[in-house]
Amino acid sequence: MNIRVGLWLFVAVMVTGGMMAGDASAQQDVAKAARTAKNQMENPALIQADKRLDRVHTDIARDYPGVRHLPADVFQGMVAEETIVFDVRKPSEYAVSHLPGAINIAPDMTAEAFFAAYGNTLADKKIVFYCSVGRRSSIMARRVAAQLGKDQQSYNLVGGIFRWRNEERPLEMSRSDGATLPTDYVHPYNAVWGRYLADRKAIRYSPRVKAQPTLSPTAKKPSAPRTP
Repeated sequence: MNIRVGLWLFVAVMVTGGMMAGDASAQQDVAKAARTAKNQMENPALIQADKRLDRVHTDIARDYPGVRHLPADVFQGMVAEETIVFDVRKPSEYAVSHLPGAINIAPDMTAEAFFAAYGNTLADKKIVFYCSVGRRSSIMARRVAAQLGKDQQSYNLVGGIFRWRNEERPLEMSRSDGATLPTDYVHPYNAVWGRYLADRKAIRYSPRVKAQPTLSPTAKKPSAPRTP
């Protein structure tokens, strides 16, 4: 069983309790997970990319045994106010896209510099690191682990932003004025690692806003809402 199948089984088991209790929200979660799994299984490029990412994660888990590895589904279920997310990639990669709310830090940032810059924001937070596929973020998670409090927990996001994009989860880019915009694109790190992205059209080396649907010449424009 590969990691992806295991994760979907995990999600199904977690929400089945809600279904048995008549939880409508949990039922919707199961239906959405089933649809997504079906779509992914029918996409050969995605299957191949996932196999590559599974192999990479196996190596990462072996190389960094003390690091906690967090599946994306579990991460998205965490309370946002109780979580702080760090993007462990170069600024040029972060500029193309990043997870919503993620803070960019340099991959070679020392533990001392990390705690000097962010130590006062970490209290009572679950700390999540990610990079392209999980190696740089696992290194960072291991680097800071020794200085975390006994009640603090840090994680590496399984599969990084590549798996996140492959699963069509939300991404954003930051403008120079601080505003954020949705985007579908990801920096591939380089041409070789770009093969781990299922959708090659998503690869960009510079920022680009998510494409907006356009109306055909014969389509009717939506009417403006009435003024109350």
